[in-house]
Amino acid sequence: MDAVPHRDHPVTITWSDGARGVMDFLEIVDRGGWFTPLRDPDHFTADMILLPGGRGLTWPEEIDYSANGPRREPFPRGKS
Repeated sequence: MDAVPHRDHPVTITWSDGARGVMDFLEIVDRGGWFTPLRDPDHFTADMILLPGGRGLTWPEEIDYSANGPRREPFPRGKS
């Protein structure tokens, strides 16, 4: 998995099988609480970490998403 975050809170994700999709994290960021620091576009883009082996995404606030979790949003019916 490879991932590129964008300042307005989507992340373009390419999985190891070549499927590519976009997950919009704005709805998650708008929940507030632990997610509040991610409202800062510089923090959202600069501090996103791709977990070893492309297993998922994380930010310093311990907000983690497995590689399979973000795949459900762009492909809700399992399409790729």
